[in-house]
Amino acid sequence: MTIKRVDYIIKSSEMFELAKEYGEVLIDSTLEDGHLKEIPIISTIVSFFSFGNSINENLFKKKLVKLLTEFAQVSPAQRTKMFEKINNSGKYENSVGETLIELVEKINSEKKPSIIGKLFKSFLEEKISYEDFLKLSHIVERCYVGDLAILPSNVKGGKVYGGFSDELVSLGVYNTDYAAAFNEALNDMEKQETHTELTEIGNLLLKYGLSQL
Repeated sequence: MTIKRVDYIIKSSEMFELAKEYGEVLIDSTLEDGHLKEIPIISTIVSFFSFGNSINENLFKKKLVKLLTEFAQVSPAQRTKMFEKINNSGKYENSVGETLIELVEKINSEKKPSIIGKLFKSFLEEKISYEDFLKLSHIVERCYVGDLAILPSNVKGGKVYGGFSDELVSLGVYNTDYAAAFNEALNDMEKQETHTELTEIGNLLLKYGLSQL
């Protein structure tokens, strides 16, 4: 019952206060709990859950604000349409709202909620599929946020220059031809080129999640 109510709140709330107060600014770590309590949708959602202490509750609120802010301006009608499309499909064990709450609980960085919020906005606007949203959210949750932060500046023409990350390779964001790179290094150090390029899912992450990070 609780998750169904959270689903309803997220998909149908106007979220005017989020769009107005936080749409153009970065929510930083100094945001006080008293300020967060003034946001109705945050207080309502948090009231459904139990927390071990006030620190955990406050961190959850901050992450939730960052996530919701990214898609606050998507109309309730469009949100409702996409929520119901997924929830009524019978394809997924968890509801959309439950998935979002689980992501908020798991992610451990100040920047990750905003990235996932951008990705979810792209799903709501039907720019990416729900499956892609789930895959991309998994990558963001698992990856070191520093690697995500520098990725946009390291990509040119679909290829990755510098800032190589084994973790991003293992998560499928980009791949590399180790043999070609090794042979090239042996033959001519001065003419080395990158053999690392974004995958299809990596391109989606860059375009819809990291474009304005």
